[in-house]
Amino acid sequence: MKNVILFAALLFLLAFPSGASAQVDAQFSGGAVRVGPAAATTCNAAAEGALRWNGTTYVHEQCDGTQWRGMVYGASTVGASFSTPDTNIGYFVMTNGKWDGNLGGVSGANDKCYTDLTTYDWLGKADASARGLLTRESIRPFLCLSYGCHNAIAYTTYKFAVSNDTSAGGASFRTTGTGQGPNNTIGWSGTNYFNGKKQYWLGRSNDTSSLWSLMGGGSDTANRCNFFSSNSSAHTSSYGDSHVSRWANSDLYPCDKTMRMICMVHP
Repeated sequence: MKNVILFAALLFLLAFPSGASAQVDAQFSGGAVRVGPAAATTCNAAAEGALRWNGTTYVHEQCDGTQWRGMVYGASTVGASFSTPDTNIGYFVMTNGKWDGNLGGVSGANDKCYTDLTTYDWLGKADASARGLLTRESIRPFLCLSYGCHNAIAYTTYKFAVSNDTSAGGASFRTTGTGQGPNNTIGWSGTNYFNGKKQYWLGRSNDTSSLWSLMGGGSDTANRCNFFSSNSSAHTSSYGDSHVSRWANSDLYPCDKTMRMICMVHP
């Protein structure tokens, strides 16, 4: 009987694409099979039907040929009701556009995020549109401005995406009770994050290596392009780098240069 179980488990593993990283649970005496995270596997037509484990949202996900979707769970008892998928999901989107440090302050940065995300297509946009999230009230720049910082919503899952690049994104993180994230030290340059090394305005610091700060970093005029209303070369801003320092680069960028923004789509 044990050989039968081992053979069945082997067939199960062979059914996964090479990047799925599925593995048998170390405590195999009960016949359990553990599915790996497969963070590097892109969900596309070639991966349709694949399964993976999401260690951020703590659910198994299946590839529908376009994007990873959380699976619906039922209790182990016969006749128990099933859970419903998590609809409390927002998006963390890199803009297609680039601007100098004069973003127009609060209202200008908001307008730029709204225009960019509603103009271009990106992974998850159809879902966000269907749920009525593509509004000026729901779309906010991930920036620290004159009155403080635009922050994420507490206990919310955000999925990565890149405006005008539907092949990028799909990874996710879940915020803390204070709206901080991403609770890990994974770089954001992978295909399922921001798909390459990109830099973006932030004006934000970090609390730890895995949590961004709820407050701006440094002097408002020296580190935030005068509240992102100046493109003078005499002003600078802290910025993020998806490859190295995600939201708290130790260098400062002159405000007459151009960079992208990250825009949050709140559920």
